[in-house]
Amino acid sequence: PLKVIVVPHSHSDPGWQKTIDRYFEDQTRHTLNNMVEKLVKFPKMTFIWAESVFLSLWWRDLDPGTQSTVRMLIQRGQLEIVVGSWVVPDEANPHYFALVDQMIEGHEWLRSAGLAVKPRNVWSLDPFGYSSTLPFLYQQAGYDNMVILRVHEKVKAELQNRKSFEFNWRQHWDHHNRASIFTQMMPYRLYNIKHSCGPDTSICLEFDFRKIAGESSESRASKITDENVDAKSRLLLSQYIAKNSLYKHNVVLIPIGDDFRFDRNIEWDQQYDNYQKLFDHINSQPEWNVHARFGTIQTYFNEVKASMQHMNSSTDQFFPSLSGDFFPYTDELQEYWTGYFTTRPYDKMLSRELEVNLRSAEILTSLARGIAKKAGGRSGLLDASERLTEARRDLALFQHHDGITGTEKSWVVTDYEQRLIHGLKTVAEISKEAVTYLLAKSEDTKRDTIRMSANKSWRLLSDEQAEPISVSKSDGVSVILFNSLGRQKEELVQLSINTDSVIVTDDQGRPVTSQINPVWTSDSQISSRQFELVFLARLNPVSLHTFQIKAVKQGLGSHLSFIHTLNHPPKSNKHHTRFQVRPATEKELSLENDALRATFSASTGFLQSVTTKHIGKTTRTAVDFRMYKSRNSGAYLFGPAGPAGDSEMDHSPLVRTIHGPLVSEIHVLQTLVNHTVRIYNTTGHLGSGLEITNIVDMRTQDQRELIMHFDTSIENTDGTFYTDQNGLQSIQRRHFKGVPTEANYYPFTAYGYLQDSSTRLTLAAAQPLGISSQDIGRLEVMLDRRLRYDDRRGLGEGVLDNRRTPSRFFLLVERSNRRSMRRKSSSSPLLSYPSLSVHLLVEDLRHYALQMLSEGNAAHKQNFSGFARSLPCGFHLVNLRSVLHSNGSDATLLLHRYAQTCVYGAAPCSLPSEASLSLASLFNNLRLTSASKASLSLMYDQQELKEDDGFSISMSAMDLHAYRLK
Repeated sequence: PLKVIVVPHSHSDPGWQKTIDRYFEDQTRHTLNNMVEKLVKFPKMTFIWAESVFLSLWWRDLDPGTQSTVRMLIQRGQLEIVVGSWVVPDEANPHYFALVDQMIEGHEWLRSAGLAVKPRNVWSLDPFGYSSTLPFLYQQAGYDNMVILRVHEKVKAELQNRKSFEFNWRQHWDHHNRASIFTQMMPYRLYNIKHSCGPDTSICLEFDFRKIAGESSESRASKITDENVDAKSRLLLSQYIAKNSLYKHNVVLIPIGDDFRFDRNIEWDQQYDNYQKLFDHINSQPEWNVHARFGTIQTYFNEVKASMQHMNSSTDQFFPSLSGDFFPYTDELQEYWTGYFTTRPYDKMLSRELEVNLRSAEILTSLARGIAKKAGGRSGLLDASERLTEARRDLALFQHHDGITGTEKSWVVTDYEQRLIHGLKTVAEISKEAVTYLLAKSEDTKRDTIRMSANKSWRLLSDEQAEPISVSKSDGVSVILFNSLGRQKEELVQLSINTDSVIVTDDQGRPVTSQINPVWTSDSQISSRQFELVFLARLNPVSLHTFQIKAVKQGLGSHLSFIHTLNHPPKSNKHHTRFQVRPATEKELSLENDALRATFSASTGFLQSVTTKHIGKTTRTAVDFRMYKSRNSGAYLFGPAGPAGDSEMDHSPLVRTIHGPLVSEIHVLQTLVNHTVRIYNTTGHLGSGLEITNIVDMRTQDQRELIMHFDTSIENTDGTFYTDQNGLQSIQRRHFKGVPTEANYYPFTAYGYLQDSSTRLTLAAAQPLGISSQDIGRLEVMLDRRLRYDDRRGLGEGVLDNRRTPSRFFLLVERSNRRSMRRKSSSSPLLSYPSLSVHLLVEDLRHYALQMLSEGNAAHKQNFSGFARSLPCGFHLVNLRSVLHSNGSDATLLLHRYAQTCVYGAAPCSLPSEASLSLASLFNNLRLTSASKASLSLMYDQQELKEDDGFSISMSAMDLHAYRLK
């Protein structure tokens, strides 16, 4: 028989047209209250719920009796928690760190609430396209199945022709098919009743029985009676049969619901009474050979698996495999949802900032608790649990598919920003407390001597001229740096200070090379009371180091940088003459170190080429800024009126160069963009490329979208280029001719690259944006967009709340390694990985050292090492997450092992296919008593590690593992 599973649901956005709190008070709370009452009243009815964030708001006010009823409904199978992560996330913009973190947060909440539920199914109907990273993360967390919806209409048409709306979604690199997940794609346009019962929307509208006095509705439904039940059943059944014909088995999934549905008590009765009458009639007609009922997503997949068993098959064998992603998305011909990859970039950057600082606070807190437990004392951090949870949830909420996307009302944007800033302030306090404890010489060390210092990234975001640090000759000032990476790193530390003559020493008292750069009070005026100090810090893995800065007699200490200007007469500052400002010649319009030389335009100051010195090969890398004029762009859609033009940009901008022993840079000051390119005079990956910082201000613009454009000599003649997916993996893209500009835009969260047989050009990024290659050798990144009009996708307003917004990148030109090229020719062109240098640069862009200031140098220890050694090459410390519900000693270790290419660049180390690591010997001064491997979101314990084996683990490329430590 045809088995029809009807699934009542309510799509509840934690922020879109209202803030999460407003939605909860106005609608979601009532939906959940009604759910308990009606599922008890109607034992045949079912319901599914996705986001833990709303459950947590609701749960705290429930009496114990209602909580027990909810547990009973879950055990009975009437209520299913689908996904169960904190939110149903966007899939284009978030980094995998934040995706995993919000999944853990949701699942840990479910466990702490005593719901005894481990979600097995993903219900992700509203994200605007789908990444191939998410199915991997879900599979690693222990899910069995996925349901998705918003996919390009032509992709749906192709799958319909192949009868392949259900498939095993696998990863390109997963040669042994260990990471695939069974997936259903809903065949029609939306998740509401109108688009769910079958292909004819006018018929489906006859079966939406919600009728609320005074509420406008498309519904054409009339009450089901004895007189009309047969005709209505036949009509509805015609749609069910048509929908089932798109699948390869006899089970059909019919969602009934929409945005914020079932918030009114009466709707439950209306939908239940009418559908149950229809089911009873359908099921009583043996010749129809149909069985219809309410069910959950699990009910549906159970029936599909039963159908497979009946055919002596399984989902793995019976259904096709598919790899890749579903970007870009279009719901109507030629209207592409690719604008939200960039919309409100300030908030996307703010989210990244919280992510990075939360991770540092997690690692510091875990170490402080471990040390305190070993010492038998209190770390003073037990009260950090609640605050750390708040910060995690501030970050997790924003990953929602109408949060980080920038597709929410302007007042909801403000609410999200306040939460992100609250999270940043919270983790800064927690980090400060943990560092104070870890560096304390004794239990009674003064606790208020350390304060956080605004790092470069936060100074850019907050758009504040930080008060310079006051450095004296007697005491000086101590700067404490925390390296949160699991490897040694070099970092160029930048601080704003009040003098131009200082010496810097490390935690062993050794002098450290330093440089003084000017701080500009206007386009051409240099400050006489504020200076930028730059020094090179070498930091051990997961460690704290103290550097001492002392004022010295003028002319001693740090190297003063040399300044040259172009396109403006230099106005030398009368009060301060130590910086010499001279007109730039062509020689000064270049940046170089031992590895590379970069040349810049003598008229615009923009980058022109990069030469790799050791082989003398030059690649054109011409940078400029261009503007798209909007045709029908909005928060969601990108719809330009034509190609991007540069007519609105300054053609003779103000240019200045700064040269010094550690860092040299070129600044280009335009009306809309302050553009800086920086080269580091150091070895290793940090000296292998160019750092680019833009500060964009679009507030004077109207209906414009700004891009940074690269015109290179790379001959990717087939139009292919590569982008990352959520910072975890690479995917091949191709420029499709004959489709509009916007159809060739893709998400860009960590890196993108162009390549030919001899050269690869990679752009690494600190924040998510949109990226494209519109022609051979071209790469462009959208930086910001200012749009007056709504794009008719439900938001009801344009995007006019732009802010002065920074964006940070690293440009790397790598040459092919001929020996590796021969090996590569046999592998799939779809399989492509960044070099290890790119992985390390992305780490450095994201995980800069945390900066703190200390008033008294002698009051605390000079350093602390959390790790005894670096992680093996290619391993990345994703997080060392405090487990807050235990006695303060447990932590979760999350590790990722990179996949890397050896074809391009000089790989710093060769990686075996499988590498092992002893967790017992990883930590410094901390002894592990137990360790076990868990599923990615900690729902399942998988394997107890052996102590006599040193709690040894092994990881292959692309592995992402979670370990519980005690």
